[in-house]
Amino acid sequence: MRGENAAKEAELTLEYAPHPPYGTGSPELAGPELTQKVLQKYEAVFDEFRQAARQAAARLAVVQA
Repeated sequence: MRGENAAKEAELTLEYAPHPPYGTGSPELAGPELTQKVLQKYEAVFDEFRQAARQAAARLAVVQA
């Protein structure tokens, strides 16, 4: 529905590698160009996850102290 490039990005994002239709189910299979494109596309999401993990770690440190 969104084209082959979108399908390749989705395959890499999900790391669908058992029998990927496009052969892009891991960074090694996708190659550096597509891998970098997907990493840039989701950078804001990754930043939110990192921030949430840091906040959780800080709360856990306070509870354990």
